[in-house]
Amino acid sequence: PEMALQFKDSFWSAEFISNTGYEALTQRLNDGRRTCKDLEDLLKMRASAEEKYGKELVAIAHKAGGLFEIRWVNYTWLKIENVGKQHMHLAVELREEVKRMEQFRERQKEQRRKFECVVEKLQKTKVSLYKKTIDVSRSNLLFHFHFYSVSRSVCQKKLYSANVEQLDKIRQDWESSYICTCEMFQQQEEDRVNILRNAMWVHSNHLSSLCVKDDECYENMRIVLEKCDAVEDNNCFVEMKSTGSAPPAVKLFYSHGVILFGAGVTEVLVLLSLGFVFFFCLFLLSFSFFFFLVETPHAAVHTRSRQCQCCSLCSCCFQGDDELSVFAGDTVLVTLRGDDGWWTVQCNGHSGLVPGSYLSPDSSTLHAEQ
Repeated sequence: PEMALQFKDSFWSAEFISNTGYEALTQRLNDGRRTCKDLEDLLKMRASAEEKYGKELVAIAHKAGGLFEIRWVNYTWLKIENVGKQHMHLAVELREEVKRMEQFRERQKEQRRKFECVVEKLQKTKVSLYKKTIDVSRSNLLFHFHFYSVSRSVCQKKLYSANVEQLDKIRQDWESSYICTCEMFQQQEEDRVNILRNAMWVHSNHLSSLCVKDDECYENMRIVLEKCDAVEDNNCFVEMKSTGSAPPAVKLFYSHGVILFGAGVTEVLVLLSLGFVFFFCLFLLSFSFFFFLVETPHAAVHTRSRQCQCCSLCSCCFQGDDELSVFAGDTVLVTLRGDDGWWTVQCNGHSGLVPGSYLSPDSSTLHAEQ
């Protein structure tokens, strides 16, 4: 295998306060995070497409019908539904892979943030102290050229020496932290590349496995279709739905009670008996209906044609043309009692309708009837 180059040996800068190496590393990590995010989006879109395709296949298998076919169509429809379910299952697996990628990306982000904070803080301190040391150095040089007092010159040298020592200490701390950060960045990049590779490998395996499963379903469909035979299907239909193996018997023709040739003695006797019973029942129904028509009107006329005298209980004045006004105590002759409560009466040479509840039988009439 190829020898691995180290980040900690390849991203230094000649200038003391330059940060180009660190910026190159952070740019690489940012690009890697975007690549992880792009892969997540790819898997999400592929999962959405697989789920939609699977649901469409299941819906097609359900809506396509085929329920009335006896043998092979139902099986082929079922295989199409199975293919749709396999694509829906692949969508679930892809979403699980997306979750793992998101967790990995967030975990790297948290780990990287800790090291970046330390290095960036030391870098700012180093730059600030470096500028301060440069200013002290210039002041020291100015004192030296203008021959100021020796005491002030010595103090300036001590200050400059202290700044240089402090700057060197900060530089050592920054280098140590930068080396650790480079090692961590390199490890993160190796992990990221491996994770991306494995994710795409697993994704390829999922798609390949799905193609194999789809082909198995279609192969099973072809096996069933090879066994399809029109004669066997028709025989199966006949065995399941057969209604009889012989046509109906010849219908006998009867004319005026004369049975044509071809009828047996038993059939003749049965037909004669049925005919006698039919005509006898018809005769009874006709007789009963005639008796009802004859007796009912006479009974009604007899009941309603009885005449009697009644006395009016109260005075009543009516406005109708067929109604008769009477006064209390008038004696009227009832000629017809209606079933609706109105009686036809005669009084003083006039005839009309009066409510029966307004009349009471005359006492002399009651004695005569008794």
